[in-house]
Amino acid sequence: MPLAADPWLVSHPPSRTARLLLSLPLLLYRCRLGWVLGHRFLVICHRGRVSGQLHRTVVEVLRYDPLTQEAFVITPWPTTANWYRNLVASPAVELWIGRARYQPQQRFLDPDEVESTLDAYAQKGRGEALGLRRLMGWSQDLPRERREEIASRLGALAFRPPPC
Repeated sequence: MPLAADPWLVSHPPSRTARLLLSLPLLLYRCRLGWVLGHRFLVICHRGRVSGQLHRTVVEVLRYDPLTQEAFVITPWPTTANWYRNLVASPAVELWIGRARYQPQQRFLDPDEVESTLDAYAQKGRGEALGLRRLMGWSQDLPRERREEIASRLGALAFRPPPC
């Protein structure tokens, strides 16, 4: 599909209201109540690529592997999301998820991993699948080339605790 047919979310950065709502979990984490959110959201502490200042960003976890404690996150805006661009420039300083806080190992996902992460998220429940379809244009019945195109345009990372 041409870029003009991009899904709504990819072509519209988050509004001020959306950013405010996404900052509410940060308040819970700052009060040491992040465990209430389980592994649904995490906080990435990262340095600004230009300013060097410390920033904290809340992102939704699309998939969490309890065995490896690896959390998978995605941004539809890899070229404009400052937190993502900062992590491209230098790794995360700290990660807060559930009750844990640590300096994570981070890795960028290849398009195949992005596809499997989106598929796993879509299988969680009806609401998630509808949100992916409407906002990101993702569904499991898309043609292979369209799935690859969408997956290659998203910014995706996985975080895990350092080895003991």
